[in-house]
Amino acid sequence: TCDDGNASTISDMCTVAAECVGFDPCAGVVCAEDPCRTPPSCFLGSCIAGVLVDDLTPCDDGNPVTVDDVCLDSVCGGTIDLCQNVSACTALDACHVAGECNPATGRCSNPAAPDGRTCDDGIFLTTNDICFDGVCSGIDLCNSVTCPTPPACQLRNTSFPGACLHGICLTVPEDDGTECDDGIAETDDDVCTAGQCQGIAYCADVTCPLRAVTECTETICTRGTCVPINTTAGTVCDDSNNRTTDDHCNGAGLCSGIDLCGEIECPAPSTCNVSVCFQGVCSEEHAPDVTTTCDDGNTSTVDDVCVAGVCLGDDPCEGVTCPAPSQCHLTGRCVMGTCVDVFKATGTPCDDGIAGTAFDTCARGNCSGFNLCTGVVCPASDTCNEASSCFNGTCSTRVPRTGVACDDGDDATLDDVCLASGVCAGTDPCAEQGITCTTNSSCLIPGTCFHGSCPTPTVESAGTPCDDGDATTDVDACNAVGVCVGVNRCLGVTCGVTTQCYVAGTCSGGRCSGTPGTAVPNGTVCDDGDIRTDVDTCMGGTCVGIDSCAGITCPTPANPCLQSTCFNFTCGTTPRAVGTACDDSNPATDNDVCTADATCAGIDLCVGIDCSTPQDPCLRDGTCAHGRCLQNNEPDGTPCDDGNPLTENDVCISGGCNGATTLTTSTVTSTTRTDTSSTLTSTTTDP
Repeated sequence: TCDDGNASTISDMCTVAAECVGFDPCAGVVCAEDPCRTPPSCFLGSCIAGVLVDDLTPCDDGNPVTVDDVCLDSVCGGTIDLCQNVSACTALDACHVAGECNPATGRCSNPAAPDGRTCDDGIFLTTNDICFDGVCSGIDLCNSVTCPTPPACQLRNTSFPGACLHGICLTVPEDDGTECDDGIAETDDDVCTAGQCQGIAYCADVTCPLRAVTECTETICTRGTCVPINTTAGTVCDDSNNRTTDDHCNGAGLCSGIDLCGEIECPAPSTCNVSVCFQGVCSEEHAPDVTTTCDDGNTSTVDDVCVAGVCLGDDPCEGVTCPAPSQCHLTGRCVMGTCVDVFKATGTPCDDGIAGTAFDTCARGNCSGFNLCTGVVCPASDTCNEASSCFNGTCSTRVPRTGVACDDGDDATLDDVCLASGVCAGTDPCAEQGITCTTNSSCLIPGTCFHGSCPTPTVESAGTPCDDGDATTDVDACNAVGVCVGVNRCLGVTCGVTTQCYVAGTCSGGRCSGTPGTAVPNGTVCDDGDIRTDVDTCMGGTCVGIDSCAGITCPTPANPCLQSTCFNFTCGTTPRAVGTACDDSNPATDNDVCTADATCAGIDLCVGIDCSTPQDPCLRDGTCAHGRCLQNNEPDGTPCDDGNPLTENDVCISGGCNGATTLTTSTVTSTTRTDTSSTLTSTTTDP
């Protein structure tokens, strides 16, 4: 025994690891809490109640129908919630929202809706009704409206204050037939009809002549009849005399004007014009066309005559076009209707139409040039180019023979063809594919890629130093087939025994280093192979664990398919093996066993079994138990019919129907009936 210094543990004992460990009897103990006490505590496996809290400390009495629970005299309680039977609170009206129920009174609050919410104040004269401080009110748009006098045939609507509704003035029509004035001069007999003033246009379909007799008389329609009247004096008119001006009506139906040329003498005009006076102004009039001869002063014309007051002659070249006959001519001249050619200046550039000439010029109307390719020799054709030709003294670019097979002179290329540039080129597969010849051994020399393939590597000389990549070998060298091989001198060398709590030495170059069989430091984690222990550590080269469950007896689980376990001072459970016999506490099941989910389950052998009986007056339907039917009898004395006409007063006795015989013999033995319950024999004596 020892003392681990923990007052909560008992049965303190020393472990093999030289540690003092005790058992905590409060491990896994859950103490019940009291809402009016501080949290309980456990000591040596027993629960110790907490200290009482002050009165009126909030708590929870666990009753859902109470509110404001507080502690009073160590008891937690609350007031009954009067809202538990109250249905959901609803809004009072459009300007309120649903409130909350007060548990103390059971009444709902009635909060106002947000200001500005639309509503209806029930007043017909208002509009734009909104909520404000929970009250619905609208605006009377007629407060600042003064309605004017209604138009003809309309009266103010006195059904509404001020004849106004929602800011709009309202009227009612006057009685039909009421005299009025529609404001139209062309109508007569104006009266009201359906609230509108309407007159009769007697002249609507009447068309009177514009002039009655003269230009200074006119007609008008009066109540459907055309009446002539004189035009107002001073009205402009036309007296049909082109020598007068300022014609006006005199108010008596006559039109007259003033002759302004009475004493005027006009000067003499030109050959093709004569002088006249009109309305006091002298002017020229044309002499007769064509018949009057004259001289237009133009030597290029002939047969000059007057035309519209102008002297004109015929030009024989009018309409005649003299186009240039060639590029070495100017536009021709017309002389008395005949075209005359005009040459361009000698040396004027032109084009003689010959592709091989240059410096073409005109000479006396003819174009000719100089051939610049005379004596010029152009390159001939080759494999990838057509021959060149000369034009204007210059050899043309040779046309490449694209796609024609050729030889670029490079052995490393394949498929040599002529390119669009006129150059012969092939494809180097090694360059295009980026092939670099390598080997996976330092004892093989790679070759050079040729036509897309690498040659077989060359083997290094045997004995050439190399590295086989194995740290356990040394003296690595190439062998005759190009493989790097080293020598492992530690094969078969053992440098001491290795266990969980010991380490062995290391071998290098065939020699051991370090101290073989050295124990690892105490406290190194290990596994002693015992599932009952934990905190396994090395102590002096030995793996030792602590049995934390020594002296602990775990309670038997209530579930028959769980078994008690202990680990690290703590009791637990693990499922029993599937198929372990158990008792599911159901008397109706048999063959109870544990399932994979640690549940005890049995089989109800009565499933599908029908225990109903054939029609029998002394038997009831049976019951099934453990797969078998148990028969039930009717109570003794129950009337029945045994089917025997010789008996009477048949009754059930122990599940059988029996009656007395009616024979007159002195002693008669009745029919005996046997059933599953008993056999009954009765004797009847005739009185």
